[in-house]
Amino acid sequence: MKKLIFVFLIVIYFAILSYSHSSIDVESIRIINYSNTIPINPIFIVEMDYKIKEKLQTHHNNHNLKFIISTPLKNEEFILGQNTLFNHILSNRIRLYLPVFHKLPPNRKLEITFQVVEGKEKIFTTNINIFVSNYQELPIFIGNTGKIEISRSIPRPTIINFLHQESQTGIIKSPKITEKLQSKQSPQIKGLRYFEYKFREEGKYDITIGKTNFSVEIVFDKTPPYFIILTPSNNSSFFRTNNIIIKWSDPQDISGINFSNSSLTIKNDSGEIITNITPLVALNRESSITPYEIITLSLKEGNYECSIIYSDFDNNSTNITTKFKILPSIQDREKPILKKIFFEGSTKLSDNEFLVPTSTVMFIEASDGEYGSGVKSINYILDNQIFSEQMLSEIKYIYLTLTNKISTLEIWLEDYGGNSSETNRFILKQKSQP
Repeated sequence: MKKLIFVFLIVIYFAILSYSHSSIDVESIRIINYSNTIPINPIFIVEMDYKIKEKLQTHHNNHNLKFIISTPLKNEEFILGQNTLFNHILSNRIRLYLPVFHKLPPNRKLEITFQVVEGKEKIFTTNINIFVSNYQELPIFIGNTGKIEISRSIPRPTIINFLHQESQTGIIKSPKITEKLQSKQSPQIKGLRYFEYKFREEGKYDITIGKTNFSVEIVFDKTPPYFIILTPSNNSSFFRTNNIIIKWSDPQDISGINFSNSSLTIKNDSGEIITNITPLVALNRESSITPYEIITLSLKEGNYECSIIYSDFDNNSTNITTKFKILPSIQDREKPILKKIFFEGSTKLSDNEFLVPTSTVMFIEASDGEYGSGVKSINYILDNQIFSEQMLSEIKYIYLTLTNKISTLEIWLEDYGGNSSETNRFILKQKSQP
């Protein structure tokens, strides 16, 4: 069963943007549930296409995205991740559910404005002219209302979400039961209401909410936990023996993960167990905001097989195995790359030109990939003087003092396999002293 997961905390993607000083460009916003006419209490389902743009800055910005719907009567404001229901459609597209909580005047044409604001900056605006009818919006159901899996061993309430301005009474029927349900208001999302009901038997159930009727089929969970191994990919090769990364997505299952039956096992080509971790609980302390688990190991050169097993409480299990090699770092042919650079107190004039103070801190982020031998050193030439410093991690801070009004900076990286990156050239112009 395809599961539609709606996030009530800010999307990880935008959390990462905030950390890495990034921003977005909104390319388009379109309404997908109305064309020429809207009800007096519309719930706009809109899709937003966007792309990332980098801002090399030396301080953290507030990248909260605010969506504003303006009608002649009032403005409605929604902050992504706080009071807005949304989900990812593509890597560069999100779908948002934006209710208008004031009734619009019926039987007339209105101009409605959609704005997107990032921090204090207005980054997108579009206007639509649309006719307001005199009918009211029916509940818009969110999530699955077709086939629903339930756990046989651990019955839990099933949540049926819908968007509507007012509380609703529901009726649920099957050949054996008829019960009334009262909707509850979501504490996170205004206008998002839900019923919760603990199904205990398989079968067809008819549900009525206001003037809306639908049926759901209840089946017991026979779907094993879902996860994928992200690193290493099957038959891949590491070119280092330290800091080998095993990374996999957080397991998902309708009846819940039985972590006591989970394990990670690594065997060498002789079948000897090198690593055995069980249970797999909270390996990644940031897993509440980062949807994967990760461990770091040091292994000798050789051939290995990694198996990860997760089970749910209905005894469905998934076992994924991947094979990998660890080769000498000297065989590494992957060049390291300079991922990010910025200068404390600087102003970016172009991709390779900065206005910087006389004394500044250069921030460097480098990478040799997940399989490379690792970045060994950073080398740079500043005003014809050559410097070299060891990279103990992928991030390096270097203090610089400029002696010329205009300085040339050349940077290249070297890994433990003897590979050098491309040379990156920058022009640094001294800021005028106050």
